[in-house]
Amino acid sequence: MEPSRMKNNLSATAAVIFLLLFIMAAEMAPPVGASRPPCSHLSGDYIGVCMPFGDVDCADTCYDESPDNIGGGCGDDSRCYCATRCPT
Repeated sequence: MEPSRMKNNLSATAAVIFLLLFIMAAEMAPPVGASRPPCSHLSGDYIGVCMPFGDVDCADTCYDESPDNIGGGCGDDSRCYCATRCPT
């Protein structure tokens, strides 16, 4: 194969891979108005991505943040939300 033709094939392959990654990232993006636990607010102290399964750091951060917080959990947008008691 000629070097210039090989270079074109590599460029086309790279473009296709980039396009596929872009489409996959768009599919994984949280929906507008991502869900979160009721009676909750975004944690002000949590740093990093919140993993929805088994992330105890979010709950611990919420407990440390305020005595009014009764727990914490990850929203669909991978951010930490602290739960408070819902008003009755």
